[in-house]
Amino acid sequence: MMALFMVLWLIGLTPQEKREDLARYFKDPNLFQGNGQLPGKDHPIDTVISIIPSQSQGAQDQVSMLQQVQASEAVVSQLKQSLEEGSLWAFRDRVKITQTSEGVEVSIIEKANEVMFDSGSAHPNPKTLDILKAIARELKSQGNHLMVGGHTDAHPLVNKPGYTNWELSADRANKVRAILEEAGVDGKRFVAVRGFADTRPINAKNPYAAQNRRISIVVLKH
Repeated sequence: MMALFMVLWLIGLTPQEKREDLARYFKDPNLFQGNGQLPGKDHPIDTVISIIPSQSQGAQDQVSMLQQVQASEAVVSQLKQSLEEGSLWAFRDRVKITQTSEGVEVSIIEKANEVMFDSGSAHPNPKTLDILKAIARELKSQGNHLMVGGHTDAHPLVNKPGYTNWELSADRANKVRAILEEAGVDGKRFVAVRGFADTRPINAKNPYAAQNRRISIVVLKH
């Protein structure tokens, strides 16, 4: 498979006008003479090796993309295995793992009868702490950068003038970041803490639904 990938990659890097010469090279490399010319041709021909440097940046980008995909798949595999039979299994009804355009998202979703934080505050309950510590055990072995996001439902806060779901979601995300650090995740890996308020609901038909209250931890591709 790797050989096939390299051939397809090389063809993709080769200008259209040189692909015929490249095909002839693969059929019979002896056609290339020491002076860099093909018999019967009155112009020099680039060798296979000389094609690559002219597209080196593009090649590096493609290799980087491949490595990112492989790393992302490895993270998903590790987390799903932990969810199915490892340290996250006990919380399988609360934790969801999905792949997004940013990377691998680990979401802790609230249930109607089991809240994650004290109402209107960033103080987590004991079970939320247990879930975050279990996630930290999985994440601290990874090297990818991380982003933490807080999400609320559409219920407005009461008795807190000037403090809205924006501040609440951001405060909860930042509290989660601190808990993950305390549990062993390298603080240098965090690149963003974001508060989304109620702008990204899981249940868009019911903006007040419990599952819209959640924490998202994104393991970035890069």
